Amino acid sequence: MIELMALFLLLIGGVRALGHLFPSDKVAYVIGNYDLLGIFNISVLDLRTRLTVNLGLGEGFYSNSLMWSTDGRLAFVSYRDHDDEIYVWDDGSVKNISQNAASDTSPTWSADGRLAFVSSRDKNAEIYIWDGAALTNISQNPASDLSPVWSADGRLAFVSERDGNEEIYVWDGAALTNISQNPASDISPVWSADGRLAFISDRDGNAEIYVSGGGWPTNISQNPAKDVFPAWRADGRLAFTSVHDDLTSEIDVWDGKRLTTFPQGELNIIPRWSKDGRLAFLSAKDVEGVRGVYV
Repeated sequence: MIELMALFLLLIGGVRALGHLFPSDKVAYVIGNYDLLGIFNISVLDLRTRLTVNLGLGEGFYSNSLMWSTDGRLAFVSYRDHDDEIYVWDDGSVKNISQNAASDTSPTWSADGRLAFVSSRDKNAEIYIWDGAALTNISQNPASDLSPVWSADGRLAFVSERDGNEEIYVWDGAALTNISQNPASDISPVWSADGRLAFISDRDGNAEIYVSGGGWPTNISQNPAKDVFPAWRADGRLAFTSVHDDLTSEIDVWDGKRLTTFPQGELNIIPRWSKDGRLAFLSAKDVEGVRGVYV
């Protein structure tokens, strides 16, 4: 919900704030005036004591720049050393775990506490994993590797350009497998709780939502509109944004068999599920009149 409110603020201007809520009692956020080279202050608010811890400067307005682990550690991207580094805050101490002059971004935690991120230290974007002690390059290719995301059982999906186009690869701890296998562009992987992988593909001539469950990927959106922002519910339903043109978009939910539309105003974007199964999204009456967050 906080992430959605931040995107709402991005639409209407002024001071911006972006946050990620840890399941217990802390919220991490960045705040500042947004521009193309935005520098933001990173803070953690303890909701019990209302005390704030200042973690210093960050760069960029990206939701994956702040990421909580299941045990309450916060990974974030900071510009304090005049380059993007991955830092981990552990309830009082801050540690630079990337330690390289190249750009390090997009941190994401696994359920068992490993941290994957994108680093350009090898003169191209590679996927690195920090296990608490050492760093390992698991992508190892001269092409760009981006957008890492963990499954519940410890597999890591990411986007790779090693085949001359954007493909979805999955690393199982030992080997890499191309699960999209198409000359079109395949991007934005997201895992379901039961291990299926949704992603965006333009193999049908426009952006569609595909789901891979171990076999050949299935097109579940099947619409001439542009379909983006896939988000899984814990029970296996999948929400996404269907963009009909520059002025209208809607939220669709796929239950495994059929699609249901949740229209609210003319512009409806970026669905997110709560842990208890509610659906939140941004809605605007039109391009000039932003309404806010709906649930």
